[in-house]
Amino acid sequence: MVQTCLADEVKRSAPLSDSAVGVTGKRWIDHTLIFALAVGVRLAFAFLDGHSAITFACDASEYLRDANGLAEVFGNPERLAYVGKGAVHLLTGQTGGISSEAFHSAFAPVKELAIAGPMFPLFLLASFKLLGLSVCAANWQAPVLFQCILTSATCVLIARIGGSLWGRHVGIVSGAIAALYPGFIVNSVRMYSESFSCFWLCLAIAICLSEEAHERGRSLRPLITGIVSGISLATLQLTRSIMVLITGLTVVFTGLERGRTRWKHLAGVLIGLTLVFLPWMTFQKIAFGKSSFVVDRVGHYNLFIGTNVMTQGWLSYPYPDGRGIEEKSYLSLVRAQVKSSPGRFFRLMCDKPLRLLKFPWNDFKTPIGPFAMDAQVLFHQALLAVAALGLALVSFVEGREPSKPILAKRFFLLVILAVHLIYVMFITVPRYNLTAMPMLILLGGAGLVAIARLVKSKRALGLALALLAPLAVAVCNYDWLGRVFIPAGLQPVVALAVATMLKCATLAAFFCLIFSALRYFKPTSVLARLSLLPMAVATIALCAFPLSGHGRWNETAIPMKAHGVLKQTIYVPGSAWQKVSHGQCYILVDCENWQVLGNNARLFINDVQLTGPAFPLLPFAQDFALAKSGSENDRYLECETIYHYMTIAAGGSNLDLRQWFAVPVPAKLVRSCLADQKGELHVRIEAAGPAGGSIFGAYTRPHEMIRIPSLTMSSWEKAFYAVENPSGLSDCRYDDRITIARAVHNGEAAPHMVREPNIRLLVGPSFDGDQMASAAGHPGSQPDQFIIATIKGHVADPSCKPGRMKNLPLEFNLLVESTDERGCHYTYRSPWVPASVLCSACGRTFSFSCPVEKQIMPGQIRRFTVVVRNGGVAAGKDFFGVTGPNSACEAGSRQARVEDLAIVLSSLRENPIGRGCAIF
Repeated sequence: MVQTCLADEVKRSAPLSDSAVGVTGKRWIDHTLIFALAVGVRLAFAFLDGHSAITFACDASEYLRDANGLAEVFGNPERLAYVGKGAVHLLTGQTGGISSEAFHSAFAPVKELAIAGPMFPLFLLASFKLLGLSVCAANWQAPVLFQCILTSATCVLIARIGGSLWGRHVGIVSGAIAALYPGFIVNSVRMYSESFSCFWLCLAIAICLSEEAHERGRSLRPLITGIVSGISLATLQLTRSIMVLITGLTVVFTGLERGRTRWKHLAGVLIGLTLVFLPWMTFQKIAFGKSSFVVDRVGHYNLFIGTNVMTQGWLSYPYPDGRGIEEKSYLSLVRAQVKSSPGRFFRLMCDKPLRLLKFPWNDFKTPIGPFAMDAQVLFHQALLAVAALGLALVSFVEGREPSKPILAKRFFLLVILAVHLIYVMFITVPRYNLTAMPMLILLGGAGLVAIARLVKSKRALGLALALLAPLAVAVCNYDWLGRVFIPAGLQPVVALAVATMLKCATLAAFFCLIFSALRYFKPTSVLARLSLLPMAVATIALCAFPLSGHGRWNETAIPMKAHGVLKQTIYVPGSAWQKVSHGQCYILVDCENWQVLGNNARLFINDVQLTGPAFPLLPFAQDFALAKSGSENDRYLECETIYHYMTIAAGGSNLDLRQWFAVPVPAKLVRSCLADQKGELHVRIEAAGPAGGSIFGAYTRPHEMIRIPSLTMSSWEKAFYAVENPSGLSDCRYDDRITIARAVHNGEAAPHMVREPNIRLLVGPSFDGDQMASAAGHPGSQPDQFIIATIKGHVADPSCKPGRMKNLPLEFNLLVESTDERGCHYTYRSPWVPASVLCSACGRTFSFSCPVEKQIMPGQIRRFTVVVRNGGVAAGKDFFGVTGPNSACEAGSRQARVEDLAIVLSSLRENPIGRGCAIF
């Protein structure tokens, strides 16, 4: 009786009534309520939540430039007349006295359209013009408003598709999930094309799967809906080039539909495609001299980077050598990477699905009201769990003869979902999966409704599944090693094995329960049972085992508590004493951010306090020969500028990134310590108060080879797009394998893995004497390569209660000025300044150091100037913002003040991570 009841429920929920009576009034009400919920949430997030609209970073700035270029070309009557005249001559084969170079230069403002595609820039341009605003970042409200409306309409389309394939209840649930899905909310405020693409994909699917599109008789509705579908597919394809596969699938699916009306619908699709592609192909031929149906998103380079085993599939800095890849086939590029290291290539491919699916798309970790990134991750992963239920339980339900077309439509939806797996071969980031989320949301809605029906009819099994799904998510996300097993006394390797088995057992139980529930959803296709096993194996492999997408399994974060002490012993073998004694030495500390050492922390070597500046090493890992000049002779470096624009989008600064910080050690101190302590340096860090961060370490084996974060190689993509850290940014650095000598006590080394903080001794390029010196006189008069500007100050907030700390958002400007022999003035604004500082009622000192490479400044450096004011990017509710849910303490008040601000300059002769450096 239970089986028959559930089968009847599934058949009753099928959308057959829609074809008979059309969309009912209830569904109009459902869709209106879903739209109201979605647009209300998005407008509140966009205009009331107090965070940044992303208009100046990454692809957003590129699309804005393209929209501005379109306005420049088509908004200038003289230029437009010139372009029109040239186009006529070009199309008729007559030059008319206009050279091709001069003609193509008229299209210079829109040259990036060949890569970006025309549709999203046109949408941005239309948004500005409809509200009578100029195209610029300051008027971001215009496109954001229309994008909020567009993404809200996407939720309605998802509800419509769910109602068509599974019934009204699934439609309502799917639409509500879409309205509240974090990835859709966050990215409705960003000038990125993925949200735009999502709308057109859902529109094309909704039309393709609707009964109205195949209405019989002499009705023109199939032709009209086909035209709209063709326009949607063309728009989608010209926004995301990989979506050309969706166009092909839709055309094939439409051609396979039964009945004569499929020819009307297919003809309409072809007409719609032509209406978009014909003007675009003509424009390409006129503007660029060539045309293509597919937007060139530099696919060869994307594949080359995405399969690169040396860079782990991320764009790294320094850039990998991609010369000649355009002449090679995709297959040869992949084959070369497999040949270079089959094992590393396999591990990279295992990691790619995690990058695509593990997190919702939120590159800058923007909170949504009180919901920080970790809460958004749990929402997303819970959705994936119920989507697995929907895929297994109700995707392949056949029913009787009338439901077989429904099965075909559901299968079509799954094929579109599977198409997105092609991204694992390219640079793989969560935002590429946004257009797959409508399918996963639909499966999640179907899974939730199926579980509700199962609970109603088979309570024990339904409740078990309903409870095990979130339990599996929780078990896979919990830090079993750091919080349970290692504190209980297990060795790290044993703890890892136990945690892996626990995750495997929980996930296996989850899928076994799904298999048991299948018999209550009859009649069931064999495909349901066949699909469950590979889905279970893939999920367990990806979620339970220690892949790099879950972070370094042996890594640990050591919080620097108030007045806390952290110790490390560094052993230098006798064979290296001479090198260490004749090279500039530094103590390296792997810090969560600058505040770990910048809040008056004290660092000792063998009880001798170091007084030198603690400066970041990341600025030294860039090519200083590539310094460029912007407007008004502003000098900048590409690598640190990209980091700067991405960190300010997250509400912070470059100093908020996890990185190595270096503190110079006098040569005399190193020599005396080596002689007195037989090669051992005892390092101690004492926190004077709340440090505002952690020092990272790792469980290392007793043999000599260990892994540490790289000193020279990093990736901003890895920092912002990787899925290692559900609570924040990932480590931007790669791993280096180094040889570490260890002291032997009592005739033997430590037998097991031990926890060591990432505190190391760096020896720079060898020379005789100390590198660090005071920069007396003019800073430009020193012969040294680098100047370290250390900014010190005192900050107090009278509103802060005694014994409490506040985080004060500050905007620092460190300006370096130089003059060349012709009298031209140049400026450089260092991005290595903080965005907030910890303060207290009675006051608190802080210091941070900014390296400046002298050769990037033409002529002689004349002046260093630092200016600070309250506020800045950290005043908002972004990830690093002090008013956001991720702040360590409450924000400082307007009464807070910065006093005794001073600059101390010191010089550095060589790049500390230049050729010849060594680590101990």
